[in-house]
Amino acid sequence: MSSFPSGGLACPWSCSTAVSPDGSHISVLPDETAGGWQAAEHLISLGHRKVHLFGVPTHLDDPARLTAQVHRRIQSLAKTFRDAGIEAVSVPHEPECWDADAGFDTASRALRDAAPVRAVVALNDAIAAGAYEAFRSVGLRIPEDRSVVSFDDDIVSFLRPRLSTAALPFEAMGRRAVELALDGAAAR
Repeated sequence: MSSFPSGGLACPWSCSTAVSPDGSHISVLPDETAGGWQAAEHLISLGHRKVHLFGVPTHLDDPARLTAQVHRRIQSLAKTFRDAGIEAVSVPHEPECWDADAGFDTASRALRDAAPVRAVVALNDAIAAGAYEAFRSVGLRIPEDRSVVSFDDDIVSFLRPRLSTAALPFEAMGRRAVELALDGAAAR
């Protein structure tokens, strides 16, 4: 996680996609619960009865490894799948890292150890990009052979076919964070 300035700043500030450690600053956060539901419902609508989750930390209660926002995302996925009677299998990666290499390693390990893997929720787009490559490396096609859904919609425009992703509204959140910071400056 990012570090935050200590001791205060000379101007008001706000956080976008993060929460200040002491909760003293305004935060603009995405609706992770809705995003989790959206991603899960997509795979359910395709008829999948078992889904593998890539990127879920082994220690869900450790705030050093997992933000409250991502915890809500995981809880929403789990609840939506559980309510629909879908088996959700977490495939953790050690060390917990959310990059394409971790996605490749996690997908490769899942294909070897947790087969069959037909539907995947990657907790971010970088993990999904790595999973795409792992599936392709063994001759699997997306979406014909495997379904992959992710979160963020920030780095995946190069993937073919396009990744199904629960888009986080980064631009709107950034704009709102600046507005809130400026409103705080005007109030001084």
